Amino acid sequence: MYYPSVQNIRILACRNFSALLIISISLLTFPAHAFAGITDKTAEEYRTKGYAEQQRGNFEQALVFYTKSLELASNNATAWNDIGVLFEQLGIETKAEESYLKATRVNPQYLPPYTNLAFLYHKKGNIAKAIEYFEKRVEHGGIADPWAEKAKAELLKIDPERQKKMMQEESERLAQEVIQKARDEFATQVARAEGHYQEGLNYWDEESYDAAVEEFDAALSLTPQNPKMLRAREEVLQDKLKEQITEQTDEALEMLEEGDFHSARDEFRKILTIIPSEPVQNPNK
Repeated sequence: MYYPSVQNIRILACRNFSALLIISISLLTFPAHAFAGITDKTAEEYRTKGYAEQQRGNFEQALVFYTKSLELASNNATAWNDIGVLFEQLGIETKAEESYLKATRVNPQYLPPYTNLAFLYHKKGNIAKAIEYFEKRVEHGGIADPWAEKAKAELLKIDPERQKKMMQEESERLAQEVIQKARDEFATQVARAEGHYQEGLNYWDEESYDAAVEEFDAALSLTPQNPKMLRAREEVLQDKLKEQITEQTDEALEMLEEGDFHSARDEFRKILTIIPSEPVQNPNK
């Protein structure tokens, strides 16, 4: 439970404060074994009763129920926060602070006492402490946590430099998102390129050179200047050229065997024209 507006709630108990403090101290120090055997469920029932009495304005009875609840389950952060709110309503700020701090120690993931401490310190003029606990509320709260957003708003009010810092942090966060997105996209491209490369190797093994070149070109379109893909493309083109030269040479030799020297000479001339003087290059380079 949050203390909704400490500044506006200044309810004072109608009963004698001295008597109330004596009751609270005696109950808080009452031996734990007096309640031995009572379950956590009973502790929660006491806490619920305390909250109900607090809402009715019956602060003395609320304090009795909260204290019994804590005697039975001293690790209940909610109960420590609730009793802190009660003490703050009664104007007993020292006790309220102790109870809120106890709640944060019992369960650091329970968030209401961080906000309550921040407002309490702000009311007392301890701005440094107020900032500290508003920051903790923001730190522990999630994106969809409305109280974390309220804590941010309070930080901006009491710490004007916070706006500049938050804008810088937001800018850095967005920059990291852009970088991560680019990395993810690049990783996807590399994976796709590798897939085309492996297909190219398969076609190469099958001596389907044109299909292999097509796959290597697709890989290079995704990862330009990739050394292994450039090398594979060049080598498969060389194999294709060798195959073509071998086929034409075989044809020219057959012509020689048949005595067709004129045709054989022409065929050898054609072979010379297709042999490159430089290594085959990737047209995308």
